[in-house]
Amino acid sequence: MICLTGDIHHSGFRYREFPNPGLEDLPSERRPYVSQSEAEVAGEYVAIARDAGLKVTFFVTGLALRRDRAAMTALGAGPGLEIGGHTYRAFEPLRLHDWFRRLAGSYYGPAWFQRWDVKRTLAIIRRRVGTPAIAWRTHAYASDRTTWRVLEALGVRVLSDRVDLDVIGPQTLTGRLVSLPINVLPDHEHLYHAERTPAALGRAAGPTYTGQEWLAIVQRQIDAIEGRGGVATLLVHPICMYTLDRFQTFRTLCRFLAGRASVLCRDLGGRREV
Repeated sequence: MICLTGDIHHSGFRYREFPNPGLEDLPSERRPYVSQSEAEVAGEYVAIARDAGLKVTFFVTGLALRRDRAAMTALGAGPGLEIGGHTYRAFEPLRLHDWFRRLAGSYYGPAWFQRWDVKRTLAIIRRRVGTPAIAWRTHAYASDRTTWRVLEALGVRVLSDRVDLDVIGPQTLTGRLVSLPINVLPDHEHLYHAERTPAALGRAAGPTYTGQEWLAIVQRQIDAIEGRGGVATLLVHPICMYTLDRFQTFRTLCRFLAGRASVLCRDLGGRREV
């Protein structure tokens, strides 16, 4: 079983290697590599996945639904596509969240701010999409126990913002909130694409691969997880796949995934630990 997910940020969002010290100043990977918004790029991503019979869960910032409304509407939220929350502004402005980290010990901020941000994000998803979001991914994997309590109280049932390659499926976090770890190598921080070249990254980044190398690792991991009866949860960004090679690697990945049981994050909300 596989769960294919991706993140969509708003127009004007500047990618940062936040919160990884030393990599904050890499330029945005949108231009000159792509003139479209992430929501517009995601349209082709969804079409490729649907052709392979795959479902997709997108975690979307509230501002993407506001600034890129037409493109988000064009994606459609019908069968096989789920929209989850990804914070409202993706931790912009960064100085505010640096201040939160110093004073509250959390990049996301104190409980009152997290509650305000989650409520605002869930509200615009419901207005724009027409259905409540029950899945969440905190930007930069920066949730904490305060986030868990806030999300559960506001009706979120699946949290997928932890990378753990040793876990093969959902885990109970607290009460009715389930953690769905990303257990397949994510693309953005492990893939050379756009400005993320060997020369630009140097030794500051962790293990980073070409598209072909990354794809081979991902395929092995998926086979191993399914072989153990687990759920292979992938984080594959539309913008990364576009700037890598105009979706060629993603097309190959989707052909590899075709025919496997494909689920949305919301389908795993009541699932017990694997």
